[in-house]
Amino acid sequence: MDVLRHEVILQSATRSALPAIAEELRAYLIESVGRSGGHFGAGLGVVELTVALHWLYDTPVDQLVWDVGHQTYPHKILTGRRDRIHTVKQKDGVAPFPKREESEYDTFGVGHSSTSISAALGMAVANAHAGNDRRVIAVIGDGAMTAGMAYEALNHAGGMDPEPDILVILNDNRMSISEAVGGLTKMLGRATGNRTLNALREGGKKLLGDKNNPTAKFVRRWEEHWKGMFVPSTLFEEMGFHYTGPIDGHDVKALVETLKTLKGLKGPQLLHVITTKGKGYELAEGDQIGYHAVSPFDPTLGIVAKPGAVKKPTYTDVFGDWLCDMAAADDRLLGITPAMREGSGLVRFSKDYPQRYFDTAIAEQHAVTLAAGMACEGAKPVVAIYSTFLQRAYDQLVHDVALQKLDVLFASLPTGTSAEALARELQRRGHPVVLYTERRGAAYTRALAGLDHVVLPARSLEGGVSGKLAAGLTILRATWQARRDMRRRDVRLLVGFGGYPSFAPALAAKSLALPLLLHEQGARLSLANRKLLRFADGVATSFPGTAGLDGIDAARVFDTGNPVRQAILDARGDYPPFAADAPLRLLVVGGSQSARVFGDVVPPALLALPEAVRRRVQLSLQMKGDAVDDVERALHAGGIDATVQPFFDDMGTRLRDAHLVITRAGATTAADLLTVGRPAIFVPIPHGGSRDEQRRNAEALAAAGVGWCVPEPDFTAARLTALLADAFASPSLLPDAARAAAALGRPQAASALADRVVAALQSRP
Repeated sequence: MDVLRHEVILQSATRSALPAIAEELRAYLIESVGRSGGHFGAGLGVVELTVALHWLYDTPVDQLVWDVGHQTYPHKILTGRRDRIHTVKQKDGVAPFPKREESEYDTFGVGHSSTSISAALGMAVANAHAGNDRRVIAVIGDGAMTAGMAYEALNHAGGMDPEPDILVILNDNRMSISEAVGGLTKMLGRATGNRTLNALREGGKKLLGDKNNPTAKFVRRWEEHWKGMFVPSTLFEEMGFHYTGPIDGHDVKALVETLKTLKGLKGPQLLHVITTKGKGYELAEGDQIGYHAVSPFDPTLGIVAKPGAVKKPTYTDVFGDWLCDMAAADDRLLGITPAMREGSGLVRFSKDYPQRYFDTAIAEQHAVTLAAGMACEGAKPVVAIYSTFLQRAYDQLVHDVALQKLDVLFASLPTGTSAEALARELQRRGHPVVLYTERRGAAYTRALAGLDHVVLPARSLEGGVSGKLAAGLTILRATWQARRDMRRRDVRLLVGFGGYPSFAPALAAKSLALPLLLHEQGARLSLANRKLLRFADGVATSFPGTAGLDGIDAARVFDTGNPVRQAILDARGDYPPFAADAPLRLLVVGGSQSARVFGDVVPPALLALPEAVRRRVQLSLQMKGDAVDDVERALHAGGIDATVQPFFDDMGTRLRDAHLVITRAGATTAADLLTVGRPAIFVPIPHGGSRDEQRRNAEALAAAGVGWCVPEPDFTAARLTALLADAFASPSLLPDAARAAAALGRPQAASALADRVVAALQSRP
């Protein structure tokens, strides 16, 4: 009988059958993840532990709390999700982490690490309060144990009176100590997990009475130091946990024997097991990083690069190279990461500058405050951290860095803006520049690299009376900050680029009687610019015939175009050849937010095209989410040469090579398209403050022959298939639209706007 199909059968299996069950589980895990992709190595490392826990404990009555969740695929297979595990990370599929709504066996939802001990302690306390005898077990890895939260929970649990009944299993999979499993450690594991020894220990506790009396303290201390001579137990014992181990985490019989002993004990227990990440699959054991999470692959071959595939540099690669370049130029630069070296692009930096590289392990809060301390003493720390993980250190970010105005750089996502383009042009001409921005703009660290900038509080004027009142107070506070900074720097002129972040600097500039120039990026004057124009010296426009300027003196309006970043300027070139047998290159990008609708609509629309057309399509699709690999695989199966990624760091190159672009209609997007001269299907954002602006931009560009405006409600797979079929079938439709785009392009916009700025400076007394 297939044990993996029926979790109830596992608990009725004999102890002697457990090794075979573990091997069956490991083989199935390798096969299923090979088909679906997902987290791989961690699950292989806990196969025996998972089998032992589900066999010995009465789950889900007894509660297993997994940390992180990377290692829970075997758990899911054993708890009724075997036949659906291949749907992991797919829409409506099995979740890649424990999820309470998915199964009663998933006792606690998991996202980030180091939560398991706290959650398990809370469950144990609640169970005791309710008067039931449910057992609670937390499984946590050695990496997750580096986070302060884990020690906070251990400290709390070990000091409670009465003692909570909780078992913490430390899954230690560090390769440096895996060889220690055998000989001495096996003997110590048998000794510390021995029934007789623990019976004597428990009897001694009863005999000695109160654990806080002098005699009991002496005996406990003697035991701690005896074990501390051989095993890393002292820390846990000092915190109030009875330490057992280390034992071989791949010896299922030894695991069961030790767990059975611990199951009968009261109070906080910690079992230390030694495992190997990727156990049972040689390639994963040898490359633990590469096989941590995988795309679908053939288990007989392992991970194989696509034939002829050339890895293009990612933004992470670019950041890593930039960090090394900056470190070479400034010996004050220090690099920090909370256990994200590979994912944050710090591998090269860690090798080239080992004395300036600091891995704090999974300790985001410490990483940020560590950087703050470095900055206090004149260092230039750079913290490379995922934005979702930075959420754990918001308090440190605000209190320890921002409020103290410390120079700490946080690595983030790339961008390029009109303000950046103008600033760099003015810098090139020898003019000092400072950018006033808000927190979202400041997050785009690549765009601001080498540019002096000040982050001001900002808030939209949209909303009801309370919203407008809050916005007004925010603007007043930001205005005061900006005014003080402008006086300190002796600012001589301000250029405002519209939007609510420009309000405060503009008001500050006028309070100091400074010249104020505005730039309008859209096809119609924005709300912010309409209100500011009444006391501005002039406004530069990006579109001929910009709407909303009725009644404005023509002498105050000058057409410059919308400045674009250098990467777009470098991408200018002839429209690629468009022939009946040539590739059809389609670029789909959703802007800074990566529009989900494109991922939903574009693939089925392309797959509905005639096969002869599909075979010619070369697609670059920007798409986020768990279905990226599945979408790319489906497109390949349909004969489409597709690259599906969350971000494209080589946007200039992809735009240059594209025959057609599907995109939103923001001002920066429009400027990039026109500068390079590429046609587009515009899908304006349907909500938010940019809704009307994007609609007007798209309609104006469509009217000029640059492409098509398709409102999102009308943007269906059927509609898109028809549009693409017509566009690809016509020998002139797309080339004509490209010429119309190029005719509207203003590659000299930054220079033209800089000329206006310089002229205004020179005319000032």
